[in-house]
Amino acid sequence: PFPYADRIRFNEDDAQVTTIEGEQYLLASHKLTYSDWSLVHV
Repeated sequence: PFPYADRIRFNEDDAQVTTIEGEQYLLASHKLTYSDWSLVHV
């Protein structure tokens, strides 16, 4: 399981800065059109 799934809006493309263990990260997601999956990048 992806531990930061609660920070992602899976039904839309999303990008946000989030804090993980005291460090800031860009968390980006893209809903794939050909499946029920989302591509996530930290």
